[in-house]
Formats: sequence, C-alpha cells, structure tokens
Amino acid sequence: MAKTVVSFRKALAYFIAFTVFIVAAVILLNYFVPEIISPHYPWYLIFNFVIYALALYIMLNVSRKHDPEKFVMIFLAATVGKMLLAMIFILIMVMKTSTEPVKDAILFMTIYLIYLTQELVVLMKSRKIEN
Repeated sequence: MAKTVVSFRKALAYFIAFTVFIVAAVILLNYFVPEIISPHYPWYLIFNFVIYALALYIMLNVSRKHDPEKFVMIFLAATVGKMLLAMIFILIMVMKTSTEPVKDAILFMTIYLIYLTQELVVLMKSRKIEN
C-alpha cells in the first residue's frame, strides 16, 4: 500500500521561512500602523508557533508510519485540536488581559489563519507518495 512521506528537511525549511515572514510582517505592521496591533501580539506569535511546530512534528512522524487515509484523519484531528486550543487561549487572553478584546481577537485569528495556511502549504509542498 502507498505511504505518504513528508520530507523533514523540506518541511522544516518551509516552516522556518514562513515563520520569519509572519514575524517580519507583524513587526512591520507594529512599526508603521501600531494602532491596529495589540500589545499582546508576541504571545499570539509564540502560541501559534509552538502549536504548529508540535503539529508539524506529529505529522512528520505519522507520515512515516501510516497509510494516507490515517494521515488525513490524524491531520484533521490535529487541526480540530489546535482550533480548540486556540479558542481557549484567546478566551483567556481576552477575559484576563485585554483592554480591546475585538482588536485582540481579530489579530489572533489573523495570525492563526496565516499559520493554518502555512501548515497546509508546508505539508503539501513537502509530501510525496511512496509505494
């Protein structure tokens, strides 16, 4: 049976490149348009980086051991888990520390969706099917 294999080096290179791009974009936005960036943005970047780095590590290990159908199911389960963790995180941040909850929530979800897109691009560009 065919097996989906994700190249670790390719995935890591894409992940690091996208992360540098995301951090640079947020820092530039904070410099040029500081009124749209929340003061909590470093926590949002750290949270998303850690969650997606762990998910990428799990996907890389799973891709070596299972067939493509299990890979897809595990990917979907990991995505739902990340989404639940993100909702809990933003709820805690908004309830405890935010003075502008709408701005915080929009910034966090924007960073979250960019990281989600990044994960999909990394996995699609670095995967291959082996027989």
